Amino acid sequence: NLENLVAELDKKLKLNSGETDLIAMQHVFKIQPADLTKKAFTRRSSMVMIGEKNGPSAMSLGVGLPTAIGAQLILDGKISLRGVIIPTEKEIYEPVLAALKDEGIVLRE
Repeated sequence: NLENLVAELDKKLKLNSGETDLIAMQHVFKIQPADLTKKAFTRRSSMVMIGEKNGPSAMSLGVGLPTAIGAQLILDGKISLRGVIIPTEKEIYEPVLAALKDEGIVLRE
């Protein structure tokens, strides 16, 4: 059952004392302007993040911080959109990215 799987994964994937994790991420976008007479171009965004030894993992920060920031922005009334929304709306991504930057999490183009 699922509980047994979680228990096994916890044993096998747990970081030992002094160990850390690393996230390496790259997004590649091919962009075709609406004016088709203009040439398509490529943009890359990259991020490398290392977790803290005996502290938060990079994965926990990379997943948890955007979620927590988004929740706080909703509670503070700074995001008024409701429902299941992907974060392609400026009302969402601009303040979340700004808050992540304050935490030292940035994508570099």
